[in-house]
Amino acid sequence: MSRVPSVAPFGTWQSPISAHLAVERTVHFVEAESDAGHIYWIEERAQEDGRAVVMHESPDGSVHELPPPWSARSSVYGQGGGAITIHQGILYFVAAHDQRIYRVSPGLSPVPVTAEGPVRFGGLVSDPHHNRLIAVREVLTGGRWRCALVSIDSDPSQPWGRPLLEGGKRLSRVALSPDGTTIAWIQWPESQDPRSSSALMKAAVGDDGGLSNPMVVSHTEEESVGQPLWSPDNHLFFLSDKNGWWNLYEWDGGMSRPVTALHSDFGDAGLPLAQQTYTFLNAERLIAAYWLDGRAKLVSIDRKSREMSHLPSPFSAIFHLKAANQGVLVLAAQDQVPGTVSWLNISSQRYRTVRRAPVLPVDEGEIAVAEPVTFPLDNRQLGHAFYYPPRSADYIPPEGEDPPVIVRLHPRSQGRSDVRFLPEVHFWTTRGFAVVDFNYRGSTGYGRAYRIPSANPMHDLGALIRFLARHHKADCERVILHGFEEAAALIMKPSTSGRGFRTGSIMAEDGPPTDAACDLPMLWITPNAIQTLGAVPDVGTPTEHLNGRAQWQQRVLESQLRLYAQVLGIRLPLTVRHPRH
Repeated sequence: MSRVPSVAPFGTWQSPISAHLAVERTVHFVEAESDAGHIYWIEERAQEDGRAVVMHESPDGSVHELPPPWSARSSVYGQGGGAITIHQGILYFVAAHDQRIYRVSPGLSPVPVTAEGPVRFGGLVSDPHHNRLIAVREVLTGGRWRCALVSIDSDPSQPWGRPLLEGGKRLSRVALSPDGTTIAWIQWPESQDPRSSSALMKAAVGDDGGLSNPMVVSHTEEESVGQPLWSPDNHLFFLSDKNGWWNLYEWDGGMSRPVTALHSDFGDAGLPLAQQTYTFLNAERLIAAYWLDGRAKLVSIDRKSREMSHLPSPFSAIFHLKAANQGVLVLAAQDQVPGTVSWLNISSQRYRTVRRAPVLPVDEGEIAVAEPVTFPLDNRQLGHAFYYPPRSADYIPPEGEDPPVIVRLHPRSQGRSDVRFLPEVHFWTTRGFAVVDFNYRGSTGYGRAYRIPSANPMHDLGALIRFLARHHKADCERVILHGFEEAAALIMKPSTSGRGFRTGSIMAEDGPPTDAACDLPMLWITPNAIQTLGAVPDVGTPTEHLNGRAQWQQRVLESQLRLYAQVLGIRLPLTVRHPRH
């Protein structure tokens, strides 16, 4: 017998998702490696205080993990990446707690390879030809982190690695040719955004492992390059946005030739150090992901003919591709189920789920599926966002009521917000809040022109909210702007009071959704400090909680809920609805 939903105002609905459950079920898959039939990946578990767990699937199908307290995460440039690599069958990783590189031999505990000190590593690469690792290293000197490319070997006189390349510029995406004779990397000035301009470099690798004859492969002031990768027969491929979009190119030793020429981005040329959105299945075929209308597409590309064919893909976002076992390992997300680590059999074009993030106890009708939102800006440019509508199996709103909306801003370093199933989003949507992930101008995934930050970001935000209000997807008088300081600074000045919030309004320059003049009220919340109006206690910081980051994240969600209800005049239910399954 079907249930008859109750009528209740938006924001007052009982939800099956508590703050504890939303944190407990949040898992992200971030990078992967493969070696001789073995598959490795990192999964970040919120319920373990964000521990980045190295997982390992053996050829016999058994799955193992690097046990607590070990966590593999690089902090290079503050964004990290490249925290694991496999060298001669042995796992090496960057430990989150001290940023040293460790070796894990089968059946043994991790052993440090580098010395302690004000140093951090990332972008690990195996060099079997010289029996070493190559890594990006930062050393804290005179209050500044100074970057170098280093060789990590058994030389006791170089406990932080032997410098191969220094010079004041930032380095990333190191790629060694299969024959070990050439190395490629991306570099850019420290003061510059690599998504605006960066250079692809290469150098010869000598018998002693040193580098010589560095040269520019691709660079202009209006070009961003990224993800260099060598084919099995030692040809260099990379991403470049010289045509306005990040497409694939092949360098033939004298010039670069396009492999793809779509008005879509094949990945991202920014940080972190290990993101990989294409891979070589063999010397003749590439597997790549590109973005169309904010969603990922998976394709197979014939290297000689450049012919591209689409592969079946249930994924809304693809974060990492890695050739493995005559197939491809895919770290991805979907919009209606949690993220997965999957292996694609290219011959049968069928997927095997290697690992899946925990599910939430919600009915199918309570899943908020993202709706792409495209709205007009100035100069005939379009803005982009993803809208997650309120959803409940037990409640419907009163006729004529529009929902309060939480507009989320991603950190600029993240590039963009993707469509994915997120427990935190459903914490809000099952309570009757709409959630919008705003890919403001400056975000990736929409071409080079859109990556130029807006001259009037307040106008852009106002245009988004008014567009939603005109279509009855948001109440323009109940708006929460939730984001990180680095992103929110693009929209409005952060609070200087240390209280973690400020109120403001967006002037309706081109008219409100009705004929009456109005402002669009807004409250900006940072995720790290929720103390406002004397009514909600300060949740502190993660390091101040003896019970760890997970409990801190739970308190942040609970405090945000109370704060939003107070500011928006919503009466919260006293209990959480008991999950049905």
